[in-house]
Amino acid sequence: MRSEGWSLRRIVAACALALSGPVGMGIAADERPADVRTLVTRWYTHGISYAEAKAFGARAVPELVSMLKEPGMEEHWTKVVWVLGCIGDPSATGTLVEFLERQQGEVSADTFRATLAVLPALGHLARGGDTAALDTLTSFTRPGAWQEAGLAFSYGRYKGEALGEVLGRTAIQGLGIAGTPQALAVLDSMNQSADLRPDWRDNVEEAMQLNLRVSQLGAERAFTQEEKP
Repeated sequence: MRSEGWSLRRIVAACALALSGPVGMGIAADERPADVRTLVTRWYTHGISYAEAKAFGARAVPELVSMLKEPGMEEHWTKVVWVLGCIGDPSATGTLVEFLERQQGEVSADTFRATLAVLPALGHLARGGDTAALDTLTSFTRPGAWQEAGLAFSYGRYKGEALGEVLGRTAIQGLGIAGTPQALAVLDSMNQSADLRPDWRDNVEEAMQLNLRVSQLGAERAFTQEEKP
């Protein structure tokens, strides 16, 4: 991970890259599937939009939760995490945290991408007022959070403190995605702290801008505008 900040466009682009798949097969809007399993097992040129994912609603949560326990769905887990976040039902918070915590040893690239999607997904849940999601995001901005959470997985050089550092950046993203005054207060406190890592300052400042944008425009409008090529 580079030390520069992450804008909303870069967050969406990163998600789209993870969600579009190696084939890059484009699906027209009127061909989008009606069931959530088909949605997350297809590959899309521009990924799954926020509005489309959210439209499935809480009724889709149990099936998505089940998918995160299916090894055969591993290559689609990033999409599953993303859709759970966009739906915004607080019942998904525990599942997403448990998914992160249960990983062990050296994980695959697919699993690692999915773990990096967890904290940004919690940002959507925090926007709905879920205090557990906000508390989790806040905790991962602190040094040593990965140890406190008992995380015991790695991917290449991302292990131990390096893993905690990259997860800290995704937690900052999540606070920006939340778009709430409570999340903004956490970011502002970080920004004012003399203890803030110098290489995180750009991340925090961009997340504050994102938070305000989501607050002012609403999530659907903010994300839809940024999803446009």
